[in-house]
Amino acid sequence: MKNILKALNEACVGKDIKVSTPLNGDVYITPTYKPSDGIFRHDLADIMNGICEFLHKNNAAFIVNIYPFLNLYQNPGFPETYAFFDNDDSNSMDDHGVKYRSVLDANIDTLVAALKVSNFSDIPIIVGEVGWPTDGNIYATTKNAKKFYNGLLKRIVKNEGTPLRAKQYPDVYMFSLLDEDLKSIDPGMFERHWGIFSFDGQPKFPMDLSGKGQNKPLVGGKNVTYMEKKWCVYNKDASNQKDLPVKVAWACNNTDCTTLVPGASCSGMGIDMNASVAFNMYYQMANQTKGACDFEGLAKIVKRDPSNGTCRLPIMIKTIQTTSNSSASAPKSSRSSTFSSSTSHSPFETHSPSPSSSPFHSPLLIFQIFVGIFTIWFV
Repeated sequence: MKNILKALNEACVGKDIKVSTPLNGDVYITPTYKPSDGIFRHDLADIMNGICEFLHKNNAAFIVNIYPFLNLYQNPGFPETYAFFDNDDSNSMDDHGVKYRSVLDANIDTLVAALKVSNFSDIPIIVGEVGWPTDGNIYATTKNAKKFYNGLLKRIVKNEGTPLRAKQYPDVYMFSLLDEDLKSIDPGMFERHWGIFSFDGQPKFPMDLSGKGQNKPLVGGKNVTYMEKKWCVYNKDASNQKDLPVKVAWACNNTDCTTLVPGASCSGMGIDMNASVAFNMYYQMANQTKGACDFEGLAKIVKRDPSNGTCRLPIMIKTIQTTSNSSASAPKSSRSSTFSSSTSHSPFETHSPSPSSSPFHSPLLIFQIFVGIFTIWFV
């Protein structure tokens, strides 16, 4: 931050462009669970003091990423309604007579208290990331995401502060715009499903950005060009059925099968559907190459959409074509062209990114999960 500010000052824009750094919500704690008792972690005291001094001196904001979804994901027994905004007093947090009805407000005020204890009570706060995933976990659904965002937007529009900063609600940045199907799943299978739009730019659920709760649809991507309407599905007539668990596990190690885990959109639909999900995702991400739908006869191509209920088997969008004067080569597929190396969004635990040329960071784990699932089915 000091080096960046130095460069900005040399360019005569240091006063206009503020420098900060996003931090996870695990840099502060509250020993009593009450927001008013918030403090910075003792093992981070020196570095947090240095960061706060820099922000205070340069009139910059403290940026924090907060994810109420992770409270549910990481803490069995966490009251589900407290992760949203329509909670009543039955699951609220009482802090010396002050009622907190959402964990987001409580988390913000824990930071406010920590800043006050450190004598930096005037530093403004920005929520740099907040959102809700739509797949990969029992709590990660479009229904819950819609509920969370509707409550969040209404909360923002009111512009009523939190109990410890009553004048104004912090600026909030929602995460994220699009799903990222090659993102690391080390923090959880939901990591690839934070988008309010699916990979093809289509909205997943209604969202009224005015905060009035009018259930308005977002405007999706226009003129999206899809590949041919063909899907790769499980061939139950194949003779080598005993090889199916290994073939599905291999497919999942080389594509995105996060919709198959327990509680996800394609879970619990039987062996036919689960194998089809794995084979089709591999086939689509290979740009519908004919050889990508074989698996030694265990897969076949069909022209009728095999999607079922909540389980959607997508069709790939066409590969981006670069111009002749472009120095960049076309990605394998436009859906797979974005890779994020961002860390976990956990407010309690920080995960380091796994630098690797491969986007799949946990192949052995995935292999064991899906071999285990199919072994149970066959038994």
